[in-house]
Amino acid sequence: MIFMEDKDRYLILDAEHPLICTDRLYDEMILYNLDPAKRQRLYQGFLRITGKNIDQDTALSALSGGQKVILMVLLGLNCPAQRLCLRELSLSLDPTKEALLRELMAKSTKEIIVEGEL
Repeated sequence: MIFMEDKDRYLILDAEHPLICTDRLYDEMILYNLDPAKRQRLYQGFLRITGKNIDQDTALSALSGGQKVILMVLLGLNCPAQRLCLRELSLSLDPTKEALLRELMAKSTKEIIVEGEL
């Protein structure tokens, strides 16, 4: 586990509770302040990793636990926050999807701290 002196400056993304909203993806994207261009990147990234198409009307309850974690990471990577703290991502992901997320995080310009394995 990595301890940070100033955690209030990070957007904390926890795989144990990956999404806040219980209805549509649109509501979650509003919370993450995603503009329309970033939403398209989110949809494309999700399709690339999971093979599943999503849009703003996707019911979050229809997603598996791993898909919710992938969505959470993609939301974080596409939101305006520049510092992310990702917690316990490996618990819900298979090795292939984990590798794809690791690749996306490596390409990001955001400051990313991972707590737990990934």
